[in-house]
Amino acid sequence: MEINMSKLTATIAAIALTLCGTTLTAQEQRAHLFTPSELISLPIEEDKKVNVVGTAKAIGYDESRNVIWFTLADDISEIRVEYTGPLPGLFSLEEPVLVQGKMKQSLLIAVSIWVDMENNQDYIPENILNELRVLGIIR
Repeated sequence: MEINMSKLTATIAAIALTLCGTTLTAQEQRAHLFTPSELISLPIEEDKKVNVVGTAKAIGYDESRNVIWFTLADDISEIRVEYTGPLPGLFSLEEPVLVQGKMKQSLLIAVSIWVDMENNQDYIPENILNELRVLGIIR
């Protein structure tokens, strides 16, 4: 019988964590998805792609730069998001929004924006869908 060393190592690590009473934080369990508060509190490398989920709170347009901006919030913090291009048709304030983009100082430059995530699951990466399920945003 051949032993898969990587599976054995992972199993031993999981047992050790359980026996020591160590549990992973919510962010460690959701390694691919951040809330605005988490994004602000963690040292995120500039230009690193991140996925952030929150509620759209305010919206505006910077005519001089031809950029749409909105704030993305959770219960604790909010971040400003900038996007060049049209927002999704169902984009609405006070509704959940998933943004994929890159950080530039304290600003999130959006590359992709998803709304109505429950009905648009075909377009969202599976690892992100799983994390949205953990958060209770989608079923």
